[in-house]
Order: sequence, then structure tokens, then C-alpha cells
Amino acid sequence: QQAGHENVNVGFFAPDHLPPLLNRTRRMLVDAFADRPEATFDW
Repeated sequence: QQAGHENVNVGFFAPDHLPPLLNRTRRMLVDAFADRPEATFDW
């Protein structure tokens, strides 16, 4: 695994119990689920 890269299978985590994530990964998830009301995150 290269430094600065992060792979997390979020399918195994409830949205309110996500593991610690890099800030970049958080932004990517928020962007990916922005138009999906069923996916909400409380950072």
C-alpha cells in the first residue's frame, strides 16, 4: 500500500460508525453520496 492511499470498504460500517478516514476520503464520500438522501453522514 502506498503512503497517502486509503482503502475502506464502507459497506461494513453504519454511517455513524465509520472508521477514521483521511480528510480527502471524507470529501470523496460526501461528494459520491451528495444526491442520495438515503446516505447521510454526521462528521
